[in-house]
Amino acid sequence: MVFLRLGMGFVVGCAVPFLVNDMIYMTIANSFLRPHLKFRIERERLHKDQAVPTAMLDSYLKDVIGSFLLFFAAIGPVIYESIIKNRRE
Repeated sequence: MVFLRLGMGFVVGCAVPFLVNDMIYMTIANSFLRPHLKFRIERERLHKDQAVPTAMLDSYLKDVIGSFLLFFAAIGPVIYESIIKNRRE
C-alpha cells in the first residue's frame, strides 16, 4: 500500500508539469521551490563547520508554511485567468 501511494505520487508529480498550463506550472513552482532555494542560499553563506542557527530553521519553516498557504490563495485566480478566461475569448 505504501509503495502504491509512493508510486502514484511520483507519477502525478511527473505528469502535472506536462499537463497543466504554463501559468499554473509557474505558480506551483514558485510557491513550492522558493523557500527551499532561499534556505539553500542562506545555508551556503555559513561556514561549512558552523551549525545552522535555530532562528534560520524557524524562518525556513515559516516560509514553507506561508508559501503553502499562499499557493492555495493564488491558485484559484491563476486557474481562472489561464483556463476559464481564455476559453471565453
